Amino acid sequence: MPPDPVSKRLLIVDDDPDIRQVFQDRLESLGYTVETAENALEAMLAMGKILPTGILLDFMLPAIDGLDVLREVRRLYPMLPVVIITANKDERFAELAMAAGADDVLLKPVENEQFKQVVQRCFGAPPRS
Repeated sequence: MPPDPVSKRLLIVDDDPDIRQVFQDRLESLGYTVETAENALEAMLAMGKILPTGILLDFMLPAIDGLDVLREVRRLYPMLPVVIITANKDERFAELAMAAGADDVLLKPVENEQFKQVVQRCFGAPPRS
């Protein structure tokens, strides 16, 4: 059965299971439906199955990095909002992500209020229950 078109289904892509869980908990507490992937291949397969309304994408993934995933997402789904997440404080990473088409960049560890603001600005408010 296809997902409810009204729901906000977000995809979290991060190779760290603890970070995926923290972000999933935060997003679900805000009312979003969440799917997760731990690498680029899982992310691309999940996108074909669930067609998310937005992606939280780690910059540093094993094998294929987040920047390459972002470029592929932009090629296939040019309007799909993508927020890059990185622990690297070097501003060049954020500049590369924005130049490749990211809608925003969050620096780990992400403060809860900043996370909420960026998510709602980029992905829209979740549906009310």
